[in-house]
Amino acid sequence: MDNLIQRYTDAWASRDPDAIVALHTEDTTFHAHSGQEPARGKAAVRQAFSDLLAQFPDLAFDAVSQRVGPGFWVAEWRMTGTLAGTDSSFEVDLVDVVTVENGMVKGKDSYNRRRVDAGAAFRWSRRNDHRRLHQDGRGVRRILHGGLGTRSPRRGGLLPSLRAAHAPRQPR
Repeated sequence: MDNLIQRYTDAWASRDPDAIVALHTEDTTFHAHSGQEPARGKAAVRQAFSDLLAQFPDLAFDAVSQRVGPGFWVAEWRMTGTLAGTDSSFEVDLVDVVTVENGMVKGKDSYNRRRVDAGAAFRWSRRNDHRRLHQDGRGVRRILHGGLGTRSPRRGGLLPSLRAAHAPRQPR
């Protein structure tokens, strides 16, 4: 897993959509959870990454934290960039939840919030077996490391929930 994470990080640093998507499965998905529909399949994911890199030519990621489990990793980043052809720049906190199948990236879900928007943050919830992050005024770090309080249907945050979801099932 560590080798895949390093190769994936290096591919993003190269800003080469082909290098990034080469590490994805054929039926991969990418969902930016900021109003867009998920991209499904290698061609659509490659286009989404290509569009993102063209829109923000100086897009950069600074690692904040990372957690690895069986079949997934979660990375927290500080993402910065400038909209192409403008002086309009941004800085956001970003959390990537990456699922892995057969040594390849099966899915990438990215959740972000603008650092200047103090009222927006995310809460982990589970509804009808569909996991999502919702805005509710709590911090991204609290999602990763627990402490969501009574509003969380799964106490302990995102990482313990992912660990539980990906843990080997005990025979009955």
